[in-house]
Amino acid sequence: RSLDPDNSFKNKVVAMTSFCQIHDVQQVPDPYYGGADGFDLVLDIVEDGCRGLIEQLKNELAREIVLGIAEVERKGDQMLVRLADQEVYEEGDAHVSKYRGMSLLRKISQVINKNSGRVVIEGFTTDEITSAGGKYPSNWDLSIARASNVATILSDQFGIAQERMSIRGYADTRPLENNFDESKNRRVEITMDVN
Repeated sequence: RSLDPDNSFKNKVVAMTSFCQIHDVQQVPDPYYGGADGFDLVLDIVEDGCRGLIEQLKNELAREIVLGIAEVERKGDQMLVRLADQEVYEEGDAHVSKYRGMSLLRKISQVINKNSGRVVIEGFTTDEITSAGGKYPSNWDLSIARASNVATILSDQFGIAQERMSIRGYADTRPLENNFDESKNRRVEITMDVN
């Protein structure tokens, strides 16, 4: 409610229990009244909902996952979507590509909009130096511009509240792979708290 005080997105937020695949519950019970078993039940329900939400996103992005364009993984109570930079952005630019990039963000936004968790968008580059005098004076500028453009599109085009999102740019300081396939280091990651 604090993220949507005027209920404009009421029809877009879905209870985490609706993603449960094992437990047939409408809400998470108060664990204090169930003793130790109550806490275990709540943890099991939340875990079940997280698995279901991740499965839904993997189904939405099945084609892109097979093509190596997207990866989806769970990190504790967060869901991470990693997108290959060459499929999201025009080369050497921070503008999201009209077709593939927008299509990917549309699919991801459909899942984000069903949850009320915080969303962090992070941009990454390789250690290749951006061209001197270009639009982006450094890889720091390019990585933050890419994250910013994704957040703007998620907000303006797909209705995700700006208050839910934050952006970060890491340039080339957090590589996935050092010597093998540097192109994997050029990426955008969207992490959503699952709650």
